[in-house]
Amino acid sequence: MADVEEEEEECPVCIEPLQKDSTKFIRYVCCGKGIHKYCDMDIDESSLSQKQKDSCPLCRTTYPNAGEESVEQLRPWVEKGKAWAQSMLGQRYKNGDDVEQSYQQAKELFEMSASQGDAFAQYTLGNMYREGQGVDQSYERAVEYYEPAAMQGNARAQFNLGSRYALGQGVERSLVKAHEWWIKSAEQGNESAIANLQLLEPSFIPKPIECAFCYRPHDSKHKLRPCAGCRRVYYCGKKCQKEHWKRERNGHKKLCQGLCTPESEKAREAQEAHEAKKGGGGEEPKTTPGITSPHVTFRF
Repeated sequence: MADVEEEEEECPVCIEPLQKDSTKFIRYVCCGKGIHKYCDMDIDESSLSQKQKDSCPLCRTTYPNAGEESVEQLRPWVEKGKAWAQSMLGQRYKNGDDVEQSYQQAKELFEMSASQGDAFAQYTLGNMYREGQGVDQSYERAVEYYEPAAMQGNARAQFNLGSRYALGQGVERSLVKAHEWWIKSAEQGNESAIANLQLLEPSFIPKPIECAFCYRPHDSKHKLRPCAGCRRVYYCGKKCQKEHWKRERNGHKKLCQGLCTPESEKAREAQEAHEAKKGGGGEEPKTTPGITSPHVTFRF
């Protein structure tokens, strides 16, 4: 069943729960353990030797030199029925990464993983049904998979589910429900969700829950700061902002300017004036409620 939820895992470094979105943490296929991306970054910045950094910090296995080695490490975990391994191998078959491309193989692996509640597998199956990749195209089936992934907190599933509501694809059209799901996605830094919400609410400022690059959660020790350009995407530090800016795929540099509109600039100036009055910033931005206009062209 697509609506099964994934079992919670803990990061062995900080002993905090791992995110449901597997793209937000590092999975070591050697030992099967996962750690937060920000914990992995802390290890890279530590005083460990380069040899130690080139090995799994948990089981000390040297990282594979080629993708084929990673695939061979994955297969035993797949045979053991591990949902995360089924999902990872399914993604490789979907994209043809170090295996012969096969939507059929990908679909079978994703279905096994999704039946165990893997949110990424649920999200990806939703995409496959939306696009008709190796399956009969069906928005209804796409929504069936997006919903459980979105409920588990997968930001991209939340955005895509909101988009289905905005377009009336597979569900009854509802900008209110689209708005609700895009808000949840925007809080995790999804820039397409932020852009669409700005079309609905020109003065919209997201209330972030985590860094847009390393996904470190906002707390008293790690206060998130906005991008100086768009003031819509938040980071826990300058390093994360620089890394996100220069990333080739979905890098912020390509999207930042698109988030800067005359309305958003007015909202930014108002926010800065509010912070100055409060004495130096640091206060979390507030989300503006309400929808101003349904007659806009959204980003999908």
